[in-house]
Amino acid sequence: MSPRCLTIPFAAILALALVIGFLSVGPASASASPGSGSATLPGANVTTAEACLDGEEIAFLGQINDYRTANGLPELAASQTLTAASEHHSVDMATTSHFDHVMSDGTTVPQNAAAHGYADSTIGENIAGGTYWSDAATVFEGWRLSPDHNANMLSGAFGAIGIAREYGPTSEYGWYWTTVFGGSADGEAVSCDGSAVPGPTPPPPSTSPPTTGNANATTTSDLNLRSGPSTAASILAVMPVGARVAVTGSVDGGFYPVGYAGQSGWAAADFLLLDGAAPPAATASATTTSDLNLRAGPSTADAVLLVLPPGSTVELLGETSNGFTHVSYGGSTGWAFAGYLSDDAGTPPAPSPDSEVMTTTSDLNLRAGPGLSFDVLTVMPAGAAVAPTGGSESGFIQVQYAGQVGWASADFLSGASSATPPVPATGTVTTTDLNLRAGPSTADAVLLVMPPGASVNLTGETSNGFAAITYAGTPGWASVDYLV
Repeated sequence: MSPRCLTIPFAAILALALVIGFLSVGPASASASPGSGSATLPGANVTTAEACLDGEEIAFLGQINDYRTANGLPELAASQTLTAASEHHSVDMATTSHFDHVMSDGTTVPQNAAAHGYADSTIGENIAGGTYWSDAATVFEGWRLSPDHNANMLSGAFGAIGIAREYGPTSEYGWYWTTVFGGSADGEAVSCDGSAVPGPTPPPPSTSPPTTGNANATTTSDLNLRSGPSTAASILAVMPVGARVAVTGSVDGGFYPVGYAGQSGWAAADFLLLDGAAPPAATASATTTSDLNLRAGPSTADAVLLVLPPGSTVELLGETSNGFTHVSYGGSTGWAFAGYLSDDAGTPPAPSPDSEVMTTTSDLNLRAGPGLSFDVLTVMPAGAAVAPTGGSESGFIQVQYAGQVGWASADFLSGASSATPPVPATGTVTTTDLNLRAGPSTADAVLLVMPPGASVNLTGETSNGFAAITYAGTPGWASVDYLV
């Protein structure tokens, strides 16, 4: 097609194919049986082989496919046979001013599609005519705002489309657009300038764990596939939680020989659930005291499987590691930080009876996790007795203090309770006035100003060039450059 410009009085009209949207159309009648793809229908010199999509028609293809994708529908494939049928109808309207779904010679929409070689019997059509309807965006918006035309564009019954526009300078409406929809894709349409016509976007790759043939077990957490039955053996791959694997032999040293995604190796038996086996027996239950991550392994570096809401009941599976407890929740197994789990009576997990009582050597923060970036739950005074629960990580020890479980810097905890608490570390403020701040930066509020020569207690924490201290009973942060 070669559109030409000519100014004539404005007129616009839309029409919906009566043959689709609410009913399905059968194959073309015998008088218009499917042709070879090169036949010329009466009234217009349009052949299937010569039909092509121009830039605006390709633009319309992109718009309708974006629209369908946004509405959860698959994209339409541009069909050469349906494009030829669409072009034939647009040429007929532009030549004769006969604006209807039945062409000027009596050819129906299904007959037109079949004559150009389209074999699927599911057919629909939208047509439009208007002086200023030359561009794809205008026509698309007109059809989108018309409920019946919009229903055709968003029909899940269609998988292919033909698109054509034609201009008749002496016609009643000037520009004429036709889209013929089909139930299935056949041959790809061609562009008028020889460029590639965009095809439907392929579906994204599956994110599900690979399936292994003859699989008979499932991983209960991210699990290393190793070259031998030992944690010292090299890691061949990491199998994600929920991966299906094939256990190929008997357990050896706590490891099963397995096959996964074409590889053979060994995996820890504790993290494999064999088909037909019951999940690990629960030893007790506990309740989350806040939003709590269920992780694939016993550390903050392990992937979060899901977030447990406050008040969730979890089954304790009897294993603890690194301050984390192995639990089951809603059919998923993983690891949860023990500091945010209470027993059925609402109390945090108690330390074991033979736990050694430790003592703080200075004012010391009890934190929500093993690091300076975790929230401070409370400040334990110098000489406070705490009970370790067994977890340690990154220089911090998990302890229980005044009914709370948290983490404290190991550098400021003494040994047994029988020991005399050591004197807190002290420092002397230099000969300049020094701000005691609410946090470790100059942007934090000044709590008070310490005079030159003042003695302070160091808690052992440093951050951003500041040291955590207490002065005259007030905890805060001071620049280390002015402490000697």
